[in-house]
Formats: sequence, C-alpha cells, structure tokens
Amino acid sequence: MKDERNSNYSSQGNAARTLTRRRVLANAAVTAVVGGIGVSTYLLPLRAHGQSLKTVRYWTTQGAPAQRAVYADIARLVAQAYPNIELVIEYVSDNDVRTKLAAAMAGGTPPEIVANVGITTPASMAAAGLLEPMDEAVRLVGSDNFERNALSLYEVRAGHHDALPISNTSAGVFWYREDIFQEAGLAVPRYWDEFLGIAKKLTAHGIYGACLPYGRIGMSSDYFSMLLYNAGGYILAPDDSLIFNSEPTVAALEFLKEIREYCPPGANSYSYSETLAGFVNGASATGLYTGRVLANVAVQNPKIDQFIRCSRFPYRRQGGRYWHAAGFPSQFIPKGAANVAEANMVAAFQYRPEIYTKFLLGAPGQNIPVLKGISTSEAFLGNPILARHKREVATLVEICSEAETFSKPSPQHKLNPKLGLVWTSWVLGEIVQKVVVEGMQPKAAAAWGQDKIAAILKNGWTGDKSISEQNRDFLLIPDHRH
Repeated sequence: MKDERNSNYSSQGNAARTLTRRRVLANAAVTAVVGGIGVSTYLLPLRAHGQSLKTVRYWTTQGAPAQRAVYADIARLVAQAYPNIELVIEYVSDNDVRTKLAAAMAGGTPPEIVANVGITTPASMAAAGLLEPMDEAVRLVGSDNFERNALSLYEVRAGHHDALPISNTSAGVFWYREDIFQEAGLAVPRYWDEFLGIAKKLTAHGIYGACLPYGRIGMSSDYFSMLLYNAGGYILAPDDSLIFNSEPTVAALEFLKEIREYCPPGANSYSYSETLAGFVNGASATGLYTGRVLANVAVQNPKIDQFIRCSRFPYRRQGGRYWHAAGFPSQFIPKGAANVAEANMVAAFQYRPEIYTKFLLGAPGQNIPVLKGISTSEAFLGNPILARHKREVATLVEICSEAETFSKPSPQHKLNPKLGLVWTSWVLGEIVQKVVVEGMQPKAAAAWGQDKIAAILKNGWTGDKSISEQNRDFLLIPDHRH
C-alpha cells in the first residue's frame, strides 16, 4: 500500500506528473497575482527581452489528489508572476526521497527544490555543505513573519538560512473515537499503563484498541523515538554523548511489545499509510497520526466524522514526560541545483498568504501554519473540515507549538545534524523489529541499538570525501546502510 500522503506517485518517484505553465501576458498577470496579498510585498521581476527561460524542478512528497490540484494552481500563479520561470512539479515518496535525492546529486541532476521532508535530512545535509543558502527567500518573505523557532531550527551554519519550514506537523497525536470511549465509560489516557488498559478493553468484536506502526522503515522510527522520549530518555545527552542504552529505552521497547497484541495483525509491516488507514477506516478505536486524519475521515469514512477527537499522546507514569516531535516539513535547495536564484524566488512566493493558505488547505489539519496569523485567519478556519473540528485544530496547533524535534529533543540540546543519520538509517525501526518480530529481549535490543547508533555516528561524514560519498553518508543510500 502506498503512503496516503503520497498517493499516485510514480514507482520511479520522479517526474510522476509534470505541470508546465501557460504563456501569459506579463503585466496583466502580475497585477492579478500581486494585488491584495500582503506578506512583505515585493516586486516581481518580469522577464526581459531575450532573457532565457529557467526551469525550477520541485520535488514534493505531498501527492494526494487535492494537493496535486493545489500544486497545479501554484504552478499557474508562478508562471504569471515570473514569466522567465518554468515550474515543474515532481512527486516522490517519503520512504525513498532521500535515496533518490542522493542518486540525483551524485549524478549531477538534483532538483531545484525538495519540499515536505522533515528537519533531519536538511539539517544533516547543511552540516555537510550539501545545501544552497535560502537567505534571499527569507529576505523576500520577511523573517519577522515566521512563527517562533520556525527559522532558527534551520540555521545549521551560523549566519545562513539553510532551509525553510513550509509547514509544521506532528505524527505523535493521539486520536480516539469519542463514541466508543463514552459507550465503554473510558476517559482519555494520560499514561501508558492507562492506554494499555484501554487498548485491551476495546480490542473486541473485530475492532482493535490501537493501531501503531511496527514496520522496519518509515513511521516506526517516529513512533519509537517518541516513546523513548516519553519514557524520559534520550538518544544523545545534551553534551552529545550517546546514552541510548538506558532504562527508559528498555521501558519504551517493553511498552511497544506489550501493546502490540492490541493492534491489527499486519502492524509488523505498517508505516504511515497503513497506520493512518487503520484508524480512519474504523478498524481501531485509537490511532497515532498527524492532523491528516481529519481530511481522510471526512472523505473516506464520514459516518465517524462527528466522533473523532485528538489529544496529546500518553507518556510513561514513572519518570516520563509529554514529548511530541514537530516535523517542520521543509523546503531546501540541494547543492548543485542549476537555478538557485529562481529557486529562492519560487520558495518565497509560496508564502504569500493567499497562496500559502491554499497550500495548507490541500491537506486540512495535516499542514499547520508557520506564518504568523494564518492559523486564526478566516480563510484558514473557514475550511469546512476545520470549521467542524475547531477543538481538534486548536489541539493540533498547541501540540505543534510546544513540540521539539528529533535532532534537538529539548531546549538543553544543541541541534545535532548527525541525528539525521540515525533517523534515515532506519536503525530505530530495526530495533523495533528485533523485539517484536525476532523476539529479542528489550535489554539486549537496547544494547544492540547502542552499538549500531555508535557506528553510524562514528562513521558518518568526516569532511574529506567527494560529494557523491557525502551524499551516501548523509542520505544513506541502501548500499551504505549496513
């Protein structure tokens, strides 16, 4: 099953669908696009006589049908605003975008922009010198227009904006069926032990009490890292020492092992799309996912729409804490892109409020705004799905505003780009599989994971490799993972 977030993408992950602009009269077009839009209004340069047409290839992992329609609109508006730019949208998968990008960079044909990839990848690439700066895009939008922390997380190199957040999201939101909870006389769980009791009680009559991801790649890395932090642990201490092999890690592994029996039979291979579908289609009474649940339920299972609610994910009672990962899906310009100046223009153009709101509403609830004022705007909240779920939207916004990131899990930690290597290696998913599929004891799995993570951190990029070798290290092409 394909990831719901990337439905209809090509099996090759490249040029799945190309959007080309229609030639238009420049002066009238600019008037139409610029008029009435007001974040840091800037002049849109027109194509001079004889000026060559520049192509901006734009990779995105957001390929659901409604989002494709939004990107078609963005391509049309870019064509009107910038007659010298050809915007080409190419759809790729979350599961292999890093591999494909590494191959494209090694071959000297990277896209101009890669969008909707989480913070770990651009942070790692920036530290290796594999990104072009986006300072000009920030200047065009206006740095003061971004929400708190939205820009600082992408300042890996001092004095430069290495990437930009295109939205925010959290995969660690706890979803539940209010009707089922009320019928069973249950309250929303705060702690893991409460969640276990609820999952056990609700697993009956063909419905499962939970729907969680246990696959080797993909969402299991999000799930396990969240549980580790919920248990009170860290992968790295604030001084960057490796502390993965710890009591909280063992506790997290024991929890995910114990709750496994209350999840659907196929959960050992679940990633994003399967985890989402399990709750949306009614197979489970609780779920773990982003705000995309709202849009998918509205379209795919509207009979339960009035009953879905969300909350913070439960945490460990002894020594645990609330912890949620902010995805801050990014857009960045890979080193070696052919048209960097034009890429900065297109990147900035997407933040114009009218256009940005359309982008966000391509997946209502999934994309939380990173520009000030959008989340409370009439244009945003007027969407029918969001209007029906104002309480859930407020919870999503609150969770995202307080969430940390995998590469910087607490205010005491420095942003560590090498944690991106850990995430993209899928070693966390391997650890999960060691316990759930192979039957390894959690203590042994924690020790095994410590050694694997230590090797990844030690053998990463050292600063003296060719760009193709750097790509393999920071994006982890399969032949370099093991």
